[in-house]
Amino acid sequence: MDVLFTIDTEMQFRSGTNRDRDVEANLNANIFGKTADGTYGVDFQLETFRRHGLKSVFFVEAMASQVIGSDPLRRTVEKILDAKQEIQLHLHAEWLRRLDGGLFGTAPGIYLRDYSLDHQAEIIRIGAENLKRVGAENVVAFRAGSFGANDDTIRAVRRNGLQYDSSFNQVYQGCPCEIHFENALPLPRRLEGIVEIPITHFEDLPRHYRPLQIAACSFSELRAMLEQAYERRWPLVVIITHSFELLTQDRRRTNRVAVRRFEQICDYLGTQRDRFRTVWFSDLEPDVTEYRSSNGASLRSNVFRTMARFAEQTGSRWYEWT
Repeated sequence: MDVLFTIDTEMQFRSGTNRDRDVEANLNANIFGKTADGTYGVDFQLETFRRHGLKSVFFVEAMASQVIGSDPLRRTVEKILDAKQEIQLHLHAEWLRRLDGGLFGTAPGIYLRDYSLDHQAEIIRIGAENLKRVGAENVVAFRAGSFGANDDTIRAVRRNGLQYDSSFNQVYQGCPCEIHFENALPLPRRLEGIVEIPITHFEDLPRHYRPLQIAACSFSELRAMLEQAYERRWPLVVIITHSFELLTQDRRRTNRVAVRRFEQICDYLGTQRDRFRTVWFSDLEPDVTEYRSSNGASLRSNVFRTMARFAEQTGSRWYEWT
């Protein structure tokens, strides 16, 4: 079974904080992950992937360059390419709020979905060009920031010649994700001429969904969902994390719980190569959307793992507060 281990790699947009307006401080906190007790951003993630022989996909945010210049993007892209990992396109439309009149002379939206089809296509074109300008070639996949996409986003991705979209997250369906499907979407599906690769999710409580994300799941849940998908003979699962996700929310310290989870899942994938193959989008098989079975229903955890995660998360928050 293939595993797309994806990392949304982005600087923070919060206009009310001095740190986020200081470009170097923003870069160090949110992408390089520099804290008083260690560095746990993309360098740490890249080294961990290397040590365990894993492939990973960095969805690198490229719209900030319109506001702060291309140097932070270039430095980020160079690190990832030097480590021989894959780069795909990520965009947070809220950066356009820093431009007078937005990009189109109208009030800028918070999410990509807030723009017309033509404007979305132009935003994606600009982002792809920003990546290419700093050395990221062969970009074939897109993910909207905060999953704030809609059906027009899929059409805009196709207009730009990309093959894959990975903006659908069942957990956020309806708000802010407005890509419409009648039922939950656990598996890839061809839509509007491209392939939609959803973030893998599972039910942790009846009719309550959780993404397969480092900050959202215990290692026990991550491992159990991978094994359940393997038993169902799924072709693919998608794990998500962020460049800053191994830090506390204020970005000042290391989140020890998240670091442990990250290291555990990387070690697990590295020792289970006979069952799980980490891949890039460029590795995906053409028939990835052809899987149709009753086993395509959402993955399910159980109450014991859920309660154990609650306890783990409580301990992590206590650490942040102390």
